[in-house]
Parts: sequence; structure tokens; C-alpha cells
Amino acid sequence: MTPMLSVLSVDDHPIYSQGLALALNAMKDSLVRSQHGPLRFEYADSLQAASARLQRQPGFNLLLLDMVLPDGNGHELLAHLQRHQPDLPVVILSANDSPSDVTMAISAGANGFISKSAPLAEVDQALCDVLSNKIVTPSNYSRATGVEATVQLDEAIPSLTPRQIEVLGLLARGLPNKRIASILQCQEDTVKSHLKALFSKLEAHNRTECVRRGFQLGLLGHNDS
Repeated sequence: MTPMLSVLSVDDHPIYSQGLALALNAMKDSLVRSQHGPLRFEYADSLQAASARLQRQPGFNLLLLDMVLPDGNGHELLAHLQRHQPDLPVVILSANDSPSDVTMAISAGANGFISKSAPLAEVDQALCDVLSNKIVTPSNYSRATGVEATVQLDEAIPSLTPRQIEVLGLLARGLPNKRIASILQCQEDTVKSHLKALFSKLEAHNRTECVRRGFQLGLLGHNDS
């Protein structure tokens, strides 16, 4: 039997959170269900309730987080999870998908950002992508405006070669080294060399962190994910 995918939805609007759960579970040809298993949703309507639930049940596979909650900002929970449960994928579901909000959320450690106005099929695809180790942004997200809106970067944008930028874009799509090598028509060892250089220049320790830094610095946009 396929194991259930455990999802914690943190939102103080139960009509949206429970409605989304019902819609995803009823959706025909759901990508997230077909590729990652049946969904089991649980709910929390505040930061305090979410923290308590995560402490009692640390085994969630995915967390859906609204940024505006009655007892605080979702960034607080996101920062806590980065310290204590960094492997738990977090997707922001927000009514406000301005470029600055998207960039700040991804830079803070979110694995994806979905507008609450997005069609169900787009949400389904985005959740599937996040669970496949991709970083997801809204279709209207522009890396240029996102970076302009959050010009709080203390460091200069690193200089990458055109080939390194290509590799970074393919990395953002969640592709393995072998597939990247095939697309770029080069040896897999060459891809590994480019990744080593990217990790160094972007001060990243793994592939996900490398992609996140790419978004943060404006080197990646929606078309790269």
C-alpha cells in the first residue's frame, strides 16, 4: 500500500485550507497524488497551534503556510523550521504574491510560493514540483522586480560564467547531474565541476541552498523553475 503523504496546513481561514484539501483529493489526474501518494491533511490556525502540532508530530512531509496569522507572521515559523526542521518542505500560500514577498520568502527558506488565486491545477503542479526538490514561484514572478524590491543584499552578486548560469537554471528544475550533462552535451564530471564552482561562488552547501541563493540574488526567475 502506498504510504500517505502527511500535510500540515497552517491557515486561519478553514474554508480555504479545508477546501484546498478536498479539491486536491478529489482532483482527477492529480500529479502530486499520482507521483507522491495519497494526501492526509491536518490543520493549525495559528503559529502557536502549528508549533505545538509540529512538536507532537514531527513526521510531516509538507507544510503549507499562510504568512498572515492571528498571533504573528509566518516568517517566524519559517525561521524556526530552518533551525530545527530544515528538511521539511515549506510552501507559502498567500493572497499577496508581490515580487518582494516572493523573494523574501524564498530567501528565508521557503521551498515554494503559491498565490491563493492560482488555479487548482497550478497548485497541484507546484506541490508536486516542491516534493520533487524544486523551488517554485508564481507564474507572474519576475526576478528583476523581485530583487529591486528587496535591495537588502549585503554582498555583491557573484560573477558566473554563461555555462554556470545554464547549470544553475537546470538545477532549479530539479534535474540530476546525468540529465544536465545530456542537455548540455558534456561529461557528467564537467557538470560536477560547474556545481562545485556554483556552491563556492554562491556560498551554498547543497543543491537546494544553491538554487535558493540563485533566487535571492536574482540569478533565477519563474522561467528557470
